[in-house]
Amino acid sequence: MLQQQIQEFGRVARLEHHSMRVRDGALARRRSARIGCEQTKKGWRLF
Repeated sequence: MLQQQIQEFGRVARLEHHSMRVRDGALARRRSARIGCEQTKKGWRLF
């Protein structure tokens, strides 16, 4: 019983974490589009 609750909690936490990261990524992309810079693997690059 307890094991099932733990698994369920872990799944919900992962989903929330994922949607948070997706939302942050979308916000960062919108911001960078406005400023005119893009995020590369090394960091930010102005253009």
